[in-house]
Amino acid sequence: MEPEITVVDVAAGDAAVMRARVAMREIPRAIMPLVDQVWQFIRAGGVPAHGHNVWIYHHREDGESRCDVYHLLK
Repeated sequence: MEPEITVVDVAAGDAAVMRARVAMREIPRAIMPLVDQVWQFIRAGGVPAHGHNVWIYHHREDGESRCDVYHLLK
C-alpha cells in the first residue's frame, strides 16, 4: 500500500525556536532537554502555546548535527 502524501498551504505563524549542535550519537538523549528549554522560555514569557513541537536535524560531515527545535505557536 502506497502512503498518501498531500501538499497543503497553511497560514504563516510564529514559532519559538532553539538551535543546538549535538553529536549524532547524542541526539536520543539530547532532544527532550532541548524541547524542555524551549518550553521554559515559553512559560517564562507567558507566550500562548497551543501548537506542535517539531525538530529538524541538519546532518554534518563531521558526525555532528545541528538540531533546530521548534514549538509552533498559534
